[in-house]
Amino acid sequence: MHLSRPLLFVSVLLLAACAPQRSTPPGSGEPPIEPLQVASGWYFGECWGDCQGRIEVDGETGRASFEAFGWDGETYTQSAGDLTEDWMEQLQEEWDSVDAGVLLEVYGCPDCADGGGEYVELGAEAGPERTDYEYNEPPPELEGMHALMRQLSNDLRWCDGGAAVPVVDVCDGDQPVPGDGGDDTGDGDDGEDTGDGGDQTEEDEGP
Repeated sequence: MHLSRPLLFVSVLLLAACAPQRSTPPGSGEPPIEPLQVASGWYFGECWGDCQGRIEVDGETGRASFEAFGWDGETYTQSAGDLTEDWMEQLQEEWDSVDAGVLLEVYGCPDCADGGGEYVELGAEAGPERTDYEYNEPPPELEGMHALMRQLSNDLRWCDGGAAVPVVDVCDGDQPVPGDGGDDTGDGDDGEDTGDGGDQTEEDEGP
């Protein structure tokens, strides 16, 4: 009977030592124990073709993956590649500088009047923290992350590579194809952003 208590205490210590460590939340000022997990995306409601896009970064493997798809589930482009070490470091710095606890769930009116919307997801202890905002209008706290993820999207969407992902080693499916022949700009106004893979310029592509 007297030996059971010390044995129980030792068992608890061993379990605590073997338990997996959880990542430090963004904005804590401490380096994360687990690799960062970041995702971003864009969407247009009144749109044909590749009206949505999503890019994910796996900090453990150092790879980024992109997918462009429509509202009916059809996929237009799936691509992936390794990030440069410099880009990973920049993402890590931005991830650690953002305090996800102070971010709002929504800023402005994303995709109102078919203006398009974007979002950023920051991995945290409680799960991904998602923040939506109007297309190309991130809150000040996410401007740095928005710019980095936008470049990743540009590198992967057209499978050409670039500063963030020099070599796109996975590129499945056709290039983004608009459902209306490329005349729909996605926002119905100035034509700067197609939202459906039309005449969008590189700096105005999805994040």
